[in-house]
Amino acid sequence: MADEPRFEAAMYGTVMRGMPHHDRIAGSEYLGEARTVPAYRLLTVGGEYPLLVPDAEAGGSIDVQVFALTASIWRGKVDAEPTGLVEGEVALADGRTVAVMLGDPDFVAGRHDVEDITAHGGWRAYVEGA
Repeated sequence: MADEPRFEAAMYGTVMRGMPHHDRIAGSEYLGEARTVPAYRLLTVGGEYPLLVPDAEAGGSIDVQVFALTASIWRGKVDAEPTGLVEGEVALADGRTVAVMLGDPDFVAGRHDVEDITAHGGWRAYVEGA
C-alpha cells in the first residue's frame, strides 16, 4: 500500500543494491550507506550468504545499506530469508538503531560451514575479493 508507514532497515548481504536478491525489497527507498558500530561479526554460510552476529568483544564495523520500507515489504523479505536469520536491530555508527536480520547464535553454534569474514568489512568487499 502506498500510504503504509515506512521504517528504516539495514541490509548487509544479498539484498543490497546490485546484489542478486535486491528485488526482495522492491518498492523500498534507498537511504544510503552506513556502518555498524564495531560490535558485530560478519559470518558466511558456505560463502552463499552472510550472517551478522552481535559480538561486543570481537566484533568490527560492518558496511550496510539503509532502506525505508513498509511492513509488507519487510514481511516478504523475512519470509524469503534462508535458515539461520532472525529479526532484530542493529546499532549504526551514526547513532541510529534500525531493523535488521541477525544471525541466530543457535544456528551458528557448532557449524563447520560458517566462516568469519568480519575482516572484509562487508559482504560486497568479501564477494568482490573472494
